[in-house]
Amino acid sequence: MSDKYVFQDILDIMDEIKTIVDNTNWRTYSKTRVGILITQKLDALKHIQSEIPDEAIYLRKSIEATNFFEKFLSRINDIMNNMSQDDLILQWYELELFRLSYASMYANTYGHGGELKVAGTAQALANALIGIQTLDVKNLMVEWDHPEFSKRRKLILNYLNSAYTFFFTLCDSLHFIYKSDLEHWLTEALKASEQYLRYVDHFWNVQKNIELDKKYRKEPKPNYSVYYASFIGIDYILTYLMELARFFFDDSLEVEVNKELFNIYNEDEYFNMIERILEQVQFYISDFKEHVKNGFFDINDDPLNDPTIKETIEEIQVTKVYVQAMYTVFRVIREENMSELNILNKTVMPDLFKYLEKYKPMMEDPNFLDSRIADGIALMLEELVFYSGVLAVKGRITEPLKRVESEYSTFFTDEAMKRYPRVNGLYTMLKLTLEINNNIFDNIAKYANNLILLSGYAKYEPRKAFAFSLMGYLLSLFMGQITKEQFKQTMGEILEEKLLIFPPKLSTEIEIYLTNLSLALDGELAQFDMNRLLSPKFNDPYSIFIPEINKLAKKEGYEELVYLPFNLHCDYLIDTDYQIKDEVETVGEQEEKSEEIGN
Repeated sequence: MSDKYVFQDILDIMDEIKTIVDNTNWRTYSKTRVGILITQKLDALKHIQSEIPDEAIYLRKSIEATNFFEKFLSRINDIMNNMSQDDLILQWYELELFRLSYASMYANTYGHGGELKVAGTAQALANALIGIQTLDVKNLMVEWDHPEFSKRRKLILNYLNSAYTFFFTLCDSLHFIYKSDLEHWLTEALKASEQYLRYVDHFWNVQKNIELDKKYRKEPKPNYSVYYASFIGIDYILTYLMELARFFFDDSLEVEVNKELFNIYNEDEYFNMIERILEQVQFYISDFKEHVKNGFFDINDDPLNDPTIKETIEEIQVTKVYVQAMYTVFRVIREENMSELNILNKTVMPDLFKYLEKYKPMMEDPNFLDSRIADGIALMLEELVFYSGVLAVKGRITEPLKRVESEYSTFFTDEAMKRYPRVNGLYTMLKLTLEINNNIFDNIAKYANNLILLSGYAKYEPRKAFAFSLMGYLLSLFMGQITKEQFKQTMGEILEEKLLIFPPKLSTEIEIYLTNLSLALDGELAQFDMNRLLSPKFNDPYSIFIPEINKLAKKEGYEELVYLPFNLHCDYLIDTDYQIKDEVETVGEQEEKSEEIGN
């Protein structure tokens, strides 16, 4: 079945639910009957969803898919506006769960030519999110002996999981974000996370869950989902809290949060928070294992060898390693505690390499780079490149980086650069930093060319694209491949293109920098604002991997020149409330300009 028909089938079901809600004569239809009718339609929707491969919706970037999401969210908003939460509480939360799920998918698509990701709070996305907030699920709670307990528990945890995933995803996936939106979305995400942790703890009773499973089990095999879903749900919260730390530790950020549980303002308290949540999930795992050991499960049950249980526990152990890595780099960068480098080198890096070992045989497949597995490994490689880079830059420990280059060379080929510009851009800036800082200039031309290519490949990440262009053309200038006039003209054109999508504050800062850079190139007095170079962040590699280009500039006869990174984490936030012009240019137009500049 084509995507077009799948989309239409889903929309038809939503129309049928809307008809039921709008046309119900409550004098002749009981609440129970209406609830059954809606539940039947929701079950049909779940069936269609289960038959759709991920790429049909989750990865679709077509205008048709974008229109589908807008229509779906519009229909479900209409349904819920006309529906009584009190009378149909289960169906209400089921619909809210669908709304969150499809809104998450919508936020993760590229939309019309990519503008949802590039423009951040694009009007279409903003309209789709109206009315979505984290709900308090206490009205769904019943006692363990209630006949709907299992269904309600599943709905509570699924809803809260979807809620924090949705709001965390909004904070994480857009390439520019208004500060006011970040504050609102973080507030909602942390509200959902707090409830999730509380209810997981409330429902954690292995003995009762075993008894419940035996009582209602329809399949001969026991159901372990309540256990691994709890484990992985907490793991997701930890992962998001680590990923979004780039926005934390800012006193001006107004987030309504329970600071006793989620302290995102103080770095030391933040790591204590992460450790507490990690200890919570590790307690559940230990308790689960203890019940297995003590024979609470049937003699023929083997829960610890259940593939999903095993994989989930392994993922949490990897998260524990990442927590240790993050804290170690924090101590190296902020506290300049170089003894921590030994922990990073001898303990953390071997564990991360060990985790990736199982994927290495897959890399022999000629189509490997087109796989979802390759996408996941590329994300992990960003972390490996970062941590191995910290070891190399701060401690001159290069063995882990050499291992990355040797064992994962597949990801650093010309072909891989097109698909994975993020990890290749980070890798190139690290190599450039190490070699220039050690007076090695043999590969400068190659790095310049790669960065210019990467600036075109990183079309959905305009800040990185600009930073790669800036460094690439600076290196080309120093190597005599372009003239000063060509450099000035090219960077001016690139900035003019980005003015459509860069926030005014960033654009102004870049304009001032390029003006001073032009003066310096002409031998005139320049005044560079060095603030971007003075505050390296433990979770921002581009604040650490900064090549000393002045060495190369002086070698080529230029006076004091400064490279400033304009792709720091702080550049995600838009402080002022301004309207992005209509919509950004289509990707096709951007690519044409990139090709013209490259030529």
